[in-house]
Amino acid sequence: MAEYILASGIEAQQRLRLLARICRPSTLALLERAGLKEGDRCLDVGCGSGDVTMDIARCVGPTGRAIGIDFDEGIIRLAREEALEHRVQNVEFRHQRAENLHETGYDLVYARFLLTHLGEPHHTLRAMVNAVRPGGVIVVEDVELSATFCFPPNAAFECYVRWVCETMRRRGADPDIGSRLPGLFGAAGLAEVAMHLAQVPLYRMEEKKPFYDITMLQIRHAALAEGVVTPEDFDATYAAFQAFTAAPDSICAIPRVWQVWGYKR
Repeated sequence: MAEYILASGIEAQQRLRLLARICRPSTLALLERAGLKEGDRCLDVGCGSGDVTMDIARCVGPTGRAIGIDFDEGIIRLAREEALEHRVQNVEFRHQRAENLHETGYDLVYARFLLTHLGEPHHTLRAMVNAVRPGGVIVVEDVELSATFCFPPNAAFECYVRWVCETMRRRGADPDIGSRLPGLFGAAGLAEVAMHLAQVPLYRMEEKKPFYDITMLQIRHAALAEGVVTPEDFDATYAAFQAFTAAPDSICAIPRVWQVWGYKR
């Protein structure tokens, strides 16, 4: 895995929970489109806060099972607590790195916003293919970060997008992997590969716009460590960025999200 540029553990929970709420409608529609059904045994690779894993568990019902794995032990602990609190019994969370995946026999294997952070995403995708049974489905959602936009155009917002992309590239990750997914699926030997661009939500106010403030603040350490920006420039731009996202007439969009799925022969 390329070195992760965002915060982890408890510090990451608020950002991940906001992101889960933003993406939930399109993710549920994708899983239905890919054929998720009651009784399926499913694996969520790089599950983060476990929101999608919990949704999958509810969809597959008591005869099915959802297992989420993530490299972040702190966030896995929080996901387990959440499952206990909501009494979801057909879900399990494991502390495990995606690169060390050796699971088999699943009906559906899913990953969202994982491959973009990996230095060798094709290796993890192949492990996901090995984890699914013949006829089973691989489902991936991932980003084209450079396609993130706002209105009206804003220099601070453009800096945010540029700094995230450049920091990821310097750490060996691919911020625009979304458009590469169909090719990666084909190279992994998957059949009937289908693709869809998720509807891009636009936000004026509410809880969603602070997602950008949180994310920008959480990349500060990595962006400075990689020499992408100086502390003075970052802090001045962050102040301007906050002012922009707080303005009632500003509009923010999440990155373009590619949804791709295919079946194991």
